[in-house]
Amino acid sequence: MRTADKAGSIAAIVVGAGLAILSWAMRTGDLSERVARDAAAAYTPRPVAVVAATVEPGSFSERVGPLLDELQQGANDEKALPEAVRHLCLKIRKGQEPFHRLPRGCASLLDAHRSAVHAALNATHSQKMDLPRGAAVLDADYWGPRDFAGAVPLQYAVKAATFDLWRSMSPYRLVEDTGKELGMSPVDWKAAINTCLDILAMGRLISDSKGFVGIGLADGYVATPFVACAGALNGAPTEEKVRAKGQLLSIRDSLRSFNDALTDETVFAELGYARAAFSAAELSRLAPEAQGLVRAHPSTLALWQRWLAPLALRHLLRERDSLLATGSLPPMERAQSLKRLGAEAASSWNPLRREGGFDAAPFYLRHRHTAAMLDALALGAFAGDFRARHGHWPSPSDISEGIAIKSSDLLETKVDDASFRITVRDVDREPLSVAFLPGP
Repeated sequence: MRTADKAGSIAAIVVGAGLAILSWAMRTGDLSERVARDAAAAYTPRPVAVVAATVEPGSFSERVGPLLDELQQGANDEKALPEAVRHLCLKIRKGQEPFHRLPRGCASLLDAHRSAVHAALNATHSQKMDLPRGAAVLDADYWGPRDFAGAVPLQYAVKAATFDLWRSMSPYRLVEDTGKELGMSPVDWKAAINTCLDILAMGRLISDSKGFVGIGLADGYVATPFVACAGALNGAPTEEKVRAKGQLLSIRDSLRSFNDALTDETVFAELGYARAAFSAAELSRLAPEAQGLVRAHPSTLALWQRWLAPLALRHLLRERDSLLATGSLPPMERAQSLKRLGAEAASSWNPLRREGGFDAAPFYLRHRHTAAMLDALALGAFAGDFRARHGHWPSPSDISEGIAIKSSDLLETKVDDASFRITVRDVDREPLSVAFLPGP
């Protein structure tokens, strides 16, 4: 055989082998089964225990749905306030300014929408805790035209309720610049603790917005009343501290887990490729909610991504599985591993790997920060109860034996006879610090 013929034969074999490998890599049967399983898991409602002592019939979504228009109007009215007024209101909400300095603009909004805000908080006592349709990122309606299905109305309820919590603990008249003590009747600390727990329960529920959106929203919802809740715990009698501690830990433990949020993100990306990768028959085997998101998906694939959709999907799943595999690591090691995996994918020569990977570490740290804030409040309640019973603040060994803290590496404590100060560290923002005082 001539050299040219041999070369042609070898080339044909190489090309044939390459096409066979590509054809094998572009198969979709196993991919469609995997995506169907992932989607079914992501769309299965998870049971969320009600934190309130009294469980009320109905669902959160049914009870809060009629309130969304008014809560959205409250958010719009707040946004229309002058910037200086909004800045002062923010400082008061964070406990950086006394409540009696609350500007009339914010106070008027509170009065105008108080009934809707209180009704939204009471809805957290519902037997079924579910978000309104279109409030989760895996809902097709989330990506369609919507006015009030998102997180903004509920966020306004959280902010307004935090002002009300401050109001319930304040002995001062609301004026622009000065306060006058009125000699009010004693604070109803049980009601104050209930308001705090209802607001935090809203934060727990919003984590079911799913994905990293849910992580970010939950962190903001819990941070909003954090200092005010510490104030309520400071003033509450011992029995209320004990009750609050248990419910705070329950809220922490029922946040949507980081692994679930990571799976949500994977499903969202999977369904972005599904229309290009799968046949109509394969798409029909997806859960109905997943089929709806395939049709409404906001992503736009480049031409090469549409051509290589099954191959791109395989790379995506490989990257996401490697992120999930870090779940057995201790928290700080996991954060470092997530960051390393994201950096390796971003610097890869392979565009498919670069497209499929991302740095999940910041979202993991944000999720841990949310849990740490709840841990800090529960620890403050525990410390106050311990001080009342033993006459001194708990030692580190007392804490480890008396309360199941999951974020001890993110909490710093500074103790003297006058106070038990807890600081929640945050890699991206200023730390949150609250002092718990000897109880009444």
